[in-house]
Amino acid sequence: MSIPAGLLVATAFPLLLGQRAHFVQVLALSANGVIALLIQDVLRYSHYSRSTAHLALIADGMWALSFIVAVLLLFSGTSWVEMASIWTVTAWISVAISLFMAAPWRKRRNDRIPLRRTMHLGKWSGLDNALSAFANLLPMLATSLVVASPLAGTYRLMQTVIGPLNVVNSTMVASIGKSSWRLTSSDQIDSLQKRAYRLAATVAVATVAYLVIAFPLVALFTGVESDALPRVIAVYAFSALCGALGAPLMSSALALGYQYVGLVIRVLVVAVSVTATSLAVAGIWVPFGDPIGTVAVLSSAFNLTGWTYGFSRATKRERGKYLVAETAKPPNLLRKEQ
Repeated sequence: MSIPAGLLVATAFPLLLGQRAHFVQVLALSANGVIALLIQDVLRYSHYSRSTAHLALIADGMWALSFIVAVLLLFSGTSWVEMASIWTVTAWISVAISLFMAAPWRKRRNDRIPLRRTMHLGKWSGLDNALSAFANLLPMLATSLVVASPLAGTYRLMQTVIGPLNVVNSTMVASIGKSSWRLTSSDQIDSLQKRAYRLAATVAVATVAYLVIAFPLVALFTGVESDALPRVIAVYAFSALCGALGAPLMSSALALGYQYVGLVIRVLVVAVSVTATSLAVAGIWVPFGDPIGTVAVLSSAFNLTGWTYGFSRATKRERGKYLVAETAKPPNLLRKEQ
C-alpha cells in the first residue's frame, strides 16, 4: 500500500515542480517498479500462506544485496535515473529468484490459504497500512512543496537504511502468526510472552549493530551533505529502535487477534501528522521546523507505547480466559489434554 502510494507521489513531483522533461522517465520507472513490487507482494503472500516465510526473506535479502553490489560497482557518476533503473532491475531479479524457489514447494504441497480468508482476517491491517502511508507521505509532501525545504530528500534517502528492518518485522509477524493455532492454554500464553520479550531484546541489539554500520555507509556512498543530517540519523535511529522493541510485541498481539490495537494507534499517528504538517504550513512553530522528524518520533513512541500496552492487555485477557476454562475442567480431562 505505502510503496505504490509513494511511487505515485514521486511520479507527480516533476509536474508539481515544473520539471516536465523528466515526467516520462519518472512515469516509466514508476510503472515498472509498481508492477515488480505488486508481483513481489503476490509471491510473499504465496510464501507466507504456505508456511515458507523463509523463502520470502531470502528473496528480499537477495534484492537488497544485489542492489547494494550494483550501486557499488556502478557508483561513479551514477545519475538518479540509473539508480532508479538499478533498483527496478534488481527488484525483477528478486521476483525471478522468488519464483524459482517457490516452484518445488508448489509441487509438494497445495495448502495455500485462500485470499478471501486472509482479506477477512487482515481487514484491520489493511486500513492500518493505508493510514500509515497517509501519515508518512503527508509531512514529506508538505515539506517539499509548501515549506520549500530540501529536508524531505535527506529523510527519504536515509530512510532506505531502515528498509531491511521492515522486511525483518514483516517476517516476524508471519512467523509468530502461523503458530497462533497453538495458543490454546495459559501455559502457551506464558510461553508466547517470554518469547516476545526475548525477541525484543535480541532484535534491539541486532538493530543497533546494523545501524552503526549502515548509516555511515549510506552517508559516505551517497555523498549527502546537510546540516540536518545528524538530526535525521538520530530520528531514524530512534524510530528503528522503537520498531525493534515493539515488533515482537505487535506480532504476538496480532497472533492473539488484537489487530484493532494497531488501527487505534494509527488514527492517533494520523492526527499527529495532520497537526504537525498544518502547523508547519501555517508557519507556526514545530520542533526544529521539522514536521517530518516530529511525526516520525511521535509515531514511533506511540507505536511502542501502544503495542506494549496492547500486548500486556491481550496476554492478560487471554490468560484469564484459559485459566477460567482450565479451572472448570475435571482434573482427569485436563491431564489428558496436557
